Amino acid sequence: DWDRNVSDFWKTEEDKFYDRLEYIEELQSSDRRLKNNITKIGKSLSGINIYTFNYKNSDRYGDSLYQGVMSDEVPSNVVIVGKNGYDLVDYSKLDVEFKRVLI
Repeated sequence: DWDRNVSDFWKTEEDKFYDRLEYIEELQSSDRRLKNNITKIGKSLSGINIYTFNYKNSDRYGDSLYQGVMSDEVPSNVVIVGKNGYDLVDYSKLDVEFKRVLI
């Protein structure tokens, strides 16, 4: 997209950094290996399985119950492998909301 490339040309490195940071904040750890107590609770309108789960790393995520997807069940174009080797999912491209459902 030419218009977008031209507008990106005028962005400072700081602007570009914050754009990347905003994008990264939209990604969620959705690798099955990071979760336990996984329970399927339904399907989205597009047929993606929706689950509740806890993260194994309670130091980072607490003992909260979350709702989301498993990265191995969603289209590959929404999955990014993080530096640590675990999958991240771009929920902005799905019809499933990632959220904490119980604190």
